[in-house]
Amino acid sequence: MVGGRLVGRPCGTPVLGAACAVVKRTACVLVLPALLFGGVGCERSEPAPVSDEVERPDPSRRLEFPENAASGDAEVDFFVRSVCLSCLENDYDSFRSFWSNLEEPIKRSKFQRRWQPVEYVAVRKVEAMRHGETGEVLYAVVADFTFGTGAKDPQREVVFLVQKEGERWRLARPPKHLVERLTGDAGGVPESSS
Repeated sequence: MVGGRLVGRPCGTPVLGAACAVVKRTACVLVLPALLFGGVGCERSEPAPVSDEVERPDPSRRLEFPENAASGDAEVDFFVRSVCLSCLENDYDSFRSFWSNLEEPIKRSKFQRRWQPVEYVAVRKVEAMRHGETGEVLYAVVADFTFGTGAKDPQREVVFLVQKEGERWRLARPPKHLVERLTGDAGGVPESSS
């Protein structure tokens, strides 16, 4: 003990100091051989390329999202792409996770019955607009969905909203008047009932 301190004890007390020493010895015994013999090296490797495209298991299903239809906001465009891919993949859980917390999402049975099998999605437009009451920016998305054999309507024009809730973009139903303005009819509004 020197000047009221224990010398040689890294943690200050005899009990903690002994525990710290055991941890250090164990770490040296386990980590040093792993570094020497485990193939861990200091080689520099090129990082894997980063892409905002999500791989789809079925290559016959396609998403077309031309640059001239995009919003110009990479985060919004990635969100729109993710929503469309969840439909192409018939992934209800993913689709539901994008839905607004402020309204009831499309039920699983309706998603599987009316929205499957989606074979092709062409995003035609992502239009920025301001919410009439709050002034917040939101986006209306117009897309053409093509369905596989056995679908009641083989092609549908779909309109959905993308709005910010907290820090996340969320999917929501557009008001009927907006659908009519963007498409000329009210056929694209997803319904919440099953």
